[in-house]
Amino acid sequence: MSASAVDVLDDFAGRPLEAAERLATELSPDALNAHPGGHDNSIAWLLWHTGREIDVQVAGLTEGTVPSYDLRRA
Repeated sequence: MSASAVDVLDDFAGRPLEAAERLATELSPDALNAHPGGHDNSIAWLLWHTGREIDVQVAGLTEGTVPSYDLRRA
């Protein structure tokens, strides 16, 4: 049985969420706000940015859909 395009996209979009949920239970607030190796951005910001990028990319695949983040800012 082959997966449909929707199934593939659903799996793709869900993986970062699953990883972020695991991190929420494994990392303290201090660790999430840390800047490993002197990186400019914290782990929390990198997680947010990953979600934002997925939002933009998935919205771009559907005609006329605005990214969720943009709707919240309106």
